[in-house]
Amino acid sequence: VVDVETAPGRGTTFHLYFPAQDVGPEEIVVLPEPSLAGCGLAPAGMSRDGGRDPQQKPWVLVVDDNPPILQFCERILSPAYQVMTVSSGREALDALRRMPYDLLLTDLRMPNMDGITLLAEASTLQPRPKLLAMTGSISTEMEQQLRDVPLDEKLIRKPFTAPVLLDAVQRCLK
Repeated sequence: VVDVETAPGRGTTFHLYFPAQDVGPEEIVVLPEPSLAGCGLAPAGMSRDGGRDPQQKPWVLVVDDNPPILQFCERILSPAYQVMTVSSGREALDALRRMPYDLLLTDLRMPNMDGITLLAEASTLQPRPKLLAMTGSISTEMEQQLRDVPLDEKLIRKPFTAPVLLDAVQRCLK
């Protein structure tokens, strides 16, 4: 039996189930999690030693709880960059801990974990991605909090055009 799970921005997982003989509990063997280490294979965009493949496009992680913004960013950025989109700060942190991204582009106003908290957390990661934020509105309090975050480029104000987005991302990744 083959079971397939697909989630936008997260990828596809295949589960393969094979018939087995009945065995007693003493005969059950628990195998370790699979690893690509030492087998000569690597995920796309990564080299065999776990480092980044310099031939690959830079990786950009886009975070926004508004699906049309995610789709717009992916459509505009994907010709020049490897783009991953997620809809929450928690998903973004999980993605950043699994793989080094060159740039984190996040909305500031999101439920549960706001963009400022995400940026602060991401700024402590090694290697640290470049940090870029976008928002439709910003309060005085949020502006003050944003001063404590090491952004690599000025804030992008929504709504923005494709050239504004591309220019900000290009400047950030120089």
